[in-house]
Amino acid sequence: QIMKEMTERPGTKIAEAEGRISNIEDQGQRQEERIHFLNHVDDLENRSRRNNIRIVRFPEGVEGGNPIKFLTMVIPELNLGPDVQLDIEQAHRTLPPPRPQSGQRPRAFIIKLLKYPVCELILKVARDKGLVKWQDNILLFFFFSPLDFSKELQQHRQKFTEIQKKTERE
Repeated sequence: QIMKEMTERPGTKIAEAEGRISNIEDQGQRQEERIHFLNHVDDLENRSRRNNIRIVRFPEGVEGGNPIKFLTMVIPELNLGPDVQLDIEQAHRTLPPPRPQSGQRPRAFIIKLLKYPVCELILKVARDKGLVKWQDNILLFFFFSPLDFSKELQQHRQKFTEIQKKTERE
């Protein structure tokens, strides 16, 4: 009886170890799939931000609670052309949500356009005009900035910049 247990025990231990190893490998595979999925989501998020424009210096409250309607009326004043469809998907003021008090700088508008070429056109027309005025306010138009990207992409870009600087020095 004792001999039988002694000969079976190593086989049982090996089977237990193989089971644990298999579980760890399965967990590793699930982790890799999750990381791949999260990277894909991050990429989609950053690509969607490509269609964002930031407009600075519109006075607070001029949008009357409906920024899309307001901007749909004002942006065509840039003379984008007769065939340009200004499809604004979203528009809102930047954070923080409380309205600045009088004398403080107004919050910028962030506009998400449906089509990237329209985004480029607006910025080109604004740049070519030089000075864009609206009711005695000088407006500034900006393309999405590195700060508009996700934190993960910002960190990746920072690492790349550091590596690039090292290679330029060598």
